Amino acid sequence: MCDNHFAADISETVSNRAGLKLEKQRENNLKSTQKLFTKNMEKHIIKTS
Repeated sequence: MCDNHFAADISETVSNRAGLKLEKQRENNLKSTQKLFTKNMEKHIIKTS
């Protein structure tokens, strides 16, 4: 009983960490996408003005 509970705690911790990692990755992806978008918009504005 005790071992199972401990194992459950560990797997929960691991999945939480994985979730945090994914969240961080998504954040970074979003940031780089926004940077790219801004860069392209600036180019576009320069071309059209």
